Amino acid sequence: MAERIAASVENWQQKLLDLTKRNRALNLRMNKVSMVEIVDEHSAEVFRQLYIRGEAMQFKAAPEPEDHGDATAEHSEPPADGAALTTAIDPDLSGTAVDEDEEAPLSQDFAPYDPTTLDDRHTDEWLQTAATPEVLDKSLRRLDEQARSTIEEQGVNTLLLTLGMLHYTESNDSEQIYQAPLLLLPVELSRKSARTGYQIRATDEDPIMNPALAEYLKPLGITLPLLPDANAMPEDYDLQQLFTAVSQAISGKKGWTIKTTIALGRFSFQKFVMYKDLETNAQSLATHRLIQQLITRSGNHILGLPTAFRSLDLDQ
Repeated sequence: MAERIAASVENWQQKLLDLTKRNRALNLRMNKVSMVEIVDEHSAEVFRQLYIRGEAMQFKAAPEPEDHGDATAEHSEPPADGAALTTAIDPDLSGTAVDEDEEAPLSQDFAPYDPTTLDDRHTDEWLQTAATPEVLDKSLRRLDEQARSTIEEQGVNTLLLTLGMLHYTESNDSEQIYQAPLLLLPVELSRKSARTGYQIRATDEDPIMNPALAEYLKPLGITLPLLPDANAMPEDYDLQQLFTAVSQAISGKKGWTIKTTIALGRFSFQKFVMYKDLETNAQSLATHRLIQQLITRSGNHILGLPTAFRSLDLDQ
């Protein structure tokens, strides 16, 4: 019975995930309008700072472009107070990217490294970006307001930091490359006043591997590795272990690679909340009497009704 219930719960989970390319969890397009990428940072170090150590990080904007007095100078962004960062992913993960604003990602192929040899800019509290201060501040303010609104209205945090990106094709003959986030870290933004820069912190929620990607890869014989349990994760855990394992798992796929992409944005997972509920409560479901009866179609199916109703001739 336990195996049958587990199989039913897994089937329910799969039906909640969109495994088509309409789902931006499997086909995420980086573009100027909906995303600003965090640049020249290592996912493992960001994960170490935000999640393992539980410390905040701040956003560093790119320098303002120099005014050379030519025709393009008038279109440059004006300076603004505060250092801000962002990565504004389309609020609806199933949305459509704006093609004319597509921008080449600023990340590189993942390659293992020795953390002790990193420059200070890769281990400090600053997240570097390629956006100007004003653009970053506007994006962060928008993300913060929308994320807070979603929490108030739906009770769900949709603000996530993506760490690592899988670049893949549908077949060996295909030249179309798709992008899918690997790790999703729930985060929150805050600032002391309107004139100070935003800080980012990890929330109490656990980071997760992209569930849509995990399901998409299963029929291909590829199993994504899992993070250690949050309560058992060692302080010296290095996220490079996970990326290395993913790289090994996809080593036989032509044109597939892991990129160092880091991005902040709102991911709209209406059905994903139900997916997580099923995952979190799988053990409780397996031992619940009514669930067992519903799945196995056995026993007295009206036991859950009040006595007054159970005594009625329900067929009549």
